[in-house]
Amino acid sequence: MNRANRLARCLLTPMFALAACSSETTQPSQPAAQQAPPLPARGLIEGAAPGLPEVLRGHVTLGEAAPKASIRVPRYEEPFSLGLDADGSVASVSYPTHDSSLVAVATAAWGPGTRSEDPENEYTVWVDPVKRERVLVDPEGIHWTRYQPVAEFLGSEPGIAAFAATDATLLGHTREELERHYGPLTGPSAEDTELLDAIEDRGVDPQFQGIMFGRLGMSTLDFPATEYADVTTTVRVGFDQQGRADHVWFDLPYGSHPTAAAEILDAATAKWLDDAPASDPSVGDGPAEYTLSDDPAILIHTTMERTWQLHIQVREDADRKSPKKERKRSPTR
Repeated sequence: MNRANRLARCLLTPMFALAACSSETTQPSQPAAQQAPPLPARGLIEGAAPGLPEVLRGHVTLGEAAPKASIRVPRYEEPFSLGLDADGSVASVSYPTHDSSLVAVATAAWGPGTRSEDPENEYTVWVDPVKRERVLVDPEGIHWTRYQPVAEFLGSEPGIAAFAATDATLLGHTREELERHYGPLTGPSAEDTELLDAIEDRGVDPQFQGIMFGRLGMSTLDFPATEYADVTTTVRVGFDQQGRADHVWFDLPYGSHPTAAAEILDAATAKWLDDAPASDPSVGDGPAEYTLSDDPAILIHTTMERTWQLHIQVREDADRKSPKKERKRSPTR
């Protein structure tokens, strides 16, 4: 025992036993009370359906407010990290572990999960469609999230079901009106504004300016993640000079899920097009772009981040055209 540890023991030892702390004499110490070993990570998988285990009940609840970004639970060595929505509610809970038995234990409890197809982004996911909770296991640990199905987020009628509070579209509404229905909008931040000003001052290509403004210069609303996404569905809103929303866009990730790209495209095209295509598992493997509507202008296209990006924009021209009931695909770039 080194000197620092011996001193620490002395400070915690009753006065009548201080002699035992002398560096010249060493008395045999009494065995310390045995503490229960930390629970294995697989103890976090239980129940008939995927969801938060009993050990987290009373500590955290998905969808409810949390005062901090991590919590500690007795008998677990590592803290549980919390992902919070803009309103402070818990969107996700994660526990770091490299327990290789997690997938097998979860499969025994809940049946086979859906596995990713990307060897560089391996994960297996299970969902509970009743509670709208999802459990994802990857090499870094186990993660619990709320989710909203893509089909429910989009809905089956024209417009976006998630925006039903404002006529299934955000277009034409002021910031105050949107916040009244959906809660506070965030951004653009001061850093975004400063960067955009610098880009404009340096005479950067206008097209690049437009791209950067689209990413940085818009306010955002957060909705629950879809069943295929790792994070919340962030909806970006741009406003015209009169302060009314004139451009909305958001990502619907499909990642490495084997059928998600086709399922998302089917859900989107079925809303606006008469000739909605049948599922094509190869969709999403390369660049693709589809015009879904002319008024408002609705465009969906793939990105390098393996997502469908959907844009809804007020037409700028005065001649309003009726929506085209056909699917257009741009040439592969």
